[in-house]
Amino acid sequence: MELVTVTDLRPDAVGIPHVHFRLTFEEAAIGRIEGGKRVLALNSFVAAYNQRLA
Repeated sequence: MELVTVTDLRPDAVGIPHVHFRLTFEEAAIGRIEGGKRVLALNSFVAAYNQRLA
């Protein structure tokens, strides 16, 4: 399972909104692995990560 934690949402130099987030992978056999900090344009982020955990 991939888990993302959004840390910031801000536009780049030309005004395109970007999501700054941390990525974590969880697998029962190996546990939790930190994937580090990432940045995606808002549209790409929504397409890739469209499920929300309650």
